[in-house]
Amino acid sequence: MRLRPVSAGEVEVSLDQYLRIVCCPACEGRPELHADGDALVCRECGTRYPVTDGIPSLLAEAVPAEEHPEQSPEAEEQFAPLPQRDLSVLVIHGPNLNLLGTREPEIYGSTTLEDIDRMLQAEALALGCLLRCVQSNHEGEIVSLVQSAREGYSALVINPAAYTHTSVAIRDALSALDCPKVEVHLSNIHAREEFRRVSITGAAVDGIISGFGAESYVLGLRAAVSLARKRA
Repeated sequence: MRLRPVSAGEVEVSLDQYLRIVCCPACEGRPELHADGDALVCRECGTRYPVTDGIPSLLAEAVPAEEHPEQSPEAEEQFAPLPQRDLSVLVIHGPNLNLLGTREPEIYGSTTLEDIDRMLQAEALALGCLLRCVQSNHEGEIVSLVQSAREGYSALVINPAAYTHTSVAIRDALSALDCPKVEVHLSNIHAREEFRRVSITGAAVDGIISGFGAESYVLGLRAAVSLARKRA
């Protein structure tokens, strides 16, 4: 299956890979390919998502209310996904993350930053949101990027990297941002050197996901999108 990412370029994702990472925006259950191949169907709530020319859309098809009598109108309103154009997430990678794959692979793994961005684009497609990923080695530029999230972004995912432990400026920028914010780390910062166990920026975000390697980013994106939909 060829999937189109939500920004530039193309990402090749097999059907099995896609079904492992995708979740139903309505109930967060796992969809499966319908027998006729023209839709994904959630195993939990039965919501159908159309597949057109091999490209799935995580915007639900219209389904008569009587087909899901067990779902209350309140639940439908609570879990209804926002239109794709209305939900956008900014992902900020901090200093030295451009060296992923070669820098201390015993700690950070062999996955490159480009690999992580591809994973995030596939997950964003599954979640039905727009995504922008940026990386900077400069504190002031990261502050400006955080501030830019005030204009049109629904949520922020950030890995401040070394600035996690030192940057009051980034923390203050995060504190001034009203949208959902999730901090992520590849390694478990609490299992490392003492100076890495303190997150100055962590007090200014909604939550921290740490220690799951590249999967920390995917989990962080899911959390950010979930929070954004609840606050919409």
